[in-house]
Amino acid sequence: MTDPMTLDLPDQPALPGWRRALAAHPVRLVPTPAGPLACRMAGPETAPAVVLLHGIGSGSGSWVCQLTALGGRLRLLAWDAPGYGDSAVGTLPEAPDADDYAETLAGLLDALALDRAVLVGQSLGAIMAARFAVRHPQRAAGLLLAAPARGHGHLSQADRALRRQQRIDRFVTLGRTDHAVERAPNMLPPDPDPDDLGLAVATMARIGAAGYARAAHLLSVSDILDDMRRLTRPTAVLAGAVDRITPPETCRTIAEVGRAPFEVLDGAAHALYLARPAFDQRLLRFVQGLDRGAA
Repeated sequence: MTDPMTLDLPDQPALPGWRRALAAHPVRLVPTPAGPLACRMAGPETAPAVVLLHGIGSGSGSWVCQLTALGGRLRLLAWDAPGYGDSAVGTLPEAPDADDYAETLAGLLDALALDRAVLVGQSLGAIMAARFAVRHPQRAAGLLLAAPARGHGHLSQADRALRRQQRIDRFVTLGRTDHAVERAPNMLPPDPDPDDLGLAVATMARIGAAGYARAAHLLSVSDILDDMRRLTRPTAVLAGAVDRITPPETCRTIAEVGRAPFEVLDGAAHALYLARPAFDQRLLRFVQGLDRGAA
């Protein structure tokens, strides 16, 4: 089946909002030591830099609302993790841990001459963001963790292995497009906006099998609580009130371990970036607060 995000676009006025926004923020391939990584970017280079890290079922296109709404005030960089979208798997090992993703991200920032940035991590992206901030605290201005995944590292080895394999097997059995159709609604509130559902399905349908398998392994071996205890950078945690994947009580525990401010967004689900304008307002407020603190 044709990838829904690469279909020829009809005349702009007939397009859903997310298709217009994606067309306005095309993917750019950035050469890095780990291989070429795909990114979507917005905003002036003089604005505060913000790196947007998606979850296991998303991609750079997931952040298109933020690229559109906040690109005039922030310098935004949304990556496709290795094996996602147009990003190569590159040097990422078959059984990666959070260190591997953190160093891949560091290589991307080096390639873009970005010394320091705010990290916004959604779900599995929160695990990557937290490890990056632990390994490179001088490069992390702050962390906003949106519907963060804890990871399965605290479970038994047998349970972790079973969950990982079930996830991978389901992806392989369905294929990436049918997998997206099945899984994307779980990230959204009941009776979601059709445009939001379309974006979630199209973004998830761009996940490559090798990238998904590696991300599933990362989820299986990680426990974000270990890094939350070690964080030294300003951190805040957001949760969605109707999130069925990382419910508010799970996110609250993560925030408490990291001694981080915590807030629940009414009506929001796991794809917290779609809870606009509430999410955008929190993101902008968090970045502005860091700037005031540095003044």
